[in-house]
Amino acid sequence: MPKITVAMPAHNAAPYINEAVDSILGQTCRDFELLVVDDGSTDDTARRVEACTDARVRLIRLGTNQGRAAARNVALEQARGAYLAWMDADDIAVPRRLEKQAAFLEAHPDVDVCGGWLQYFHQSTALERFPAAPEDVRAATVFGAAVVNGCSLLRLEVLRAHGLRFDPTLERAEDFAFWADLLLGARRRAANLPEVLLRYRYFRRPFVPQWHARALLGHVFPRLGLAPGDAGATEAALHAGLIYAPLKAHCARHGAPALLAWLDRLWRGYTETFGTDPAFEHYILFFAGKILSLSPDREGAAAFFRSLDIAGLAGP
Repeated sequence: MPKITVAMPAHNAAPYINEAVDSILGQTCRDFELLVVDDGSTDDTARRVEACTDARVRLIRLGTNQGRAAARNVALEQARGAYLAWMDADDIAVPRRLEKQAAFLEAHPDVDVCGGWLQYFHQSTALERFPAAPEDVRAATVFGAAVVNGCSLLRLEVLRAHGLRFDPTLERAEDFAFWADLLLGARRRAANLPEVLLRYRYFRRPFVPQWHARALLGHVFPRLGLAPGDAGATEAALHAGLIYAPLKAHCARHGAPALLAWLDRLWRGYTETFGTDPAFEHYILFFAGKILSLSPDREGAAAFFRSLDIAGLAGP
């Protein structure tokens, strides 16, 4: 059996999939299979994969387009390696990506996931960094995906032991939900190597907040003891806006007291679940500081902040 299964879901990826496949076949780590799951493509995606003569390439064709989560779940079921590496069909892996990630996991048996940084191309040239230490990754996962799905290497036995799958009801944010299930729910550990391991083909697409909110309600809040019935749509909107909305407009719309009260509740839920965590406290104080600085009534907001439990994190 191969050491690594590189799983590549693909839907109508014909313009890019050759580059993605070639970047995997050119890896310095040679002990892998490349499992391409063609998710009902109507273009030449499958034909381009079939034209590859490398025996390590395996193609599974789904008769209809079932969605990103479903295609990933098929890959999870069919993977044969000890490790599973996700790879998107329009990205380009750097040549030593698999070698470095596998070496890290082998040297750190207490860590189950290894990610890395991204270098954007196509419609952006940004460099995106992610937290390195497992404690920082877990804390960041409360707010968004702190490991990039398409640049991750995971211990497959861990995923199967916990019965983890992608939520097929989510058209977007299914990766965010998955990481919450793994890192917050199953309490496994992830780290990111502080270097670029993937060239990420960036497309400017509108953010669809409904999927992020559904991931929060179904996969993040329950992991912190915040039941969906208690932390409803209003709380999801407050939380998602901390990351995805212009924060000044978000403060103006909801008011500093509502946002600060949510941070207080979020911190208490996290602390009751995981205990004292300086990494998470850093995020709470960061957002609280931003909200206080942007409030039109700074004195009133500051007075309200001092009434909350999280005020103790800031010291006297």
